[in-house]
Amino acid sequence: MKRAGHAERLIASVMIVSLLAGCATPVPFREGNPPLPEREPATTVEELVTVYDPLEGLNREIYAFNYEFDRLVFLPVVGVYETVLAQPLRDRIHDFLGNLRDIVTFANLVLQARPVRALQTAFRIGVNTGLGFFGIVDIASAVGMRRESEDFGQTLGYWGVTDGPYLVLPVLGPANLRDTTGYVVDSLALDPLGLLANLHTGLAPYAWARTSVNAVDTRANTPFRYYGTGSPFEYDYVRLLYTRKRELDIIR
Repeated sequence: MKRAGHAERLIASVMIVSLLAGCATPVPFREGNPPLPEREPATTVEELVTVYDPLEGLNREIYAFNYEFDRLVFLPVVGVYETVLAQPLRDRIHDFLGNLRDIVTFANLVLQARPVRALQTAFRIGVNTGLGFFGIVDIASAVGMRRESEDFGQTLGYWGVTDGPYLVLPVLGPANLRDTTGYVVDSLALDPLGLLANLHTGLAPYAWARTSVNAVDTRANTPFRYYGTGSPFEYDYVRLLYTRKRELDIIR
């Protein structure tokens, strides 16, 4: 009976996510979006919850590895980070890293041919860089300027590239083939420090240092804990919700 209860909650969660997706579908054509690839509507619960996962066995093993890495390495490092640095200093680091991510967002909005949103993000970067001491203080958010979040995986999806097989990446967690490609492009070509490190190897240590701090900051601000749901279907939950969330990210 307990297993059936988990299954029922999974189906209920899927239906809620699907309802949200249905409410969001009128948005794609803003700013001249190309039409998204048409998909046949799901007709059964099985089709609704199915995610293409041909490497499921390997993915589950990596998921288990990520749990152990998180428990033994990542969370203890986050604990030290939070103990050594006071909250105001951690906030300044978070804002600075966010300003750098805004540059990646701007580049992807340009690649998506969304000039209005690109200009809004460029203005946001200018405000935080000029008035916020190179982004150390997020002035833009304080005055009500909304932060966009776009990556190259979304850019590929925007132009019609399908997500491909579901993947669980070591340490990084849930992804798919399209988003993994996007992550590489963002890190090496669209991120300014990553691009400069590729052009000048002497900057590579700084790029790695930023990547490490960014990883700790991201984990410190992510409440998810592996196997924290208490459900035997947690892998399925994460896989499904990640996939549906990325669909919503692309049609915004």
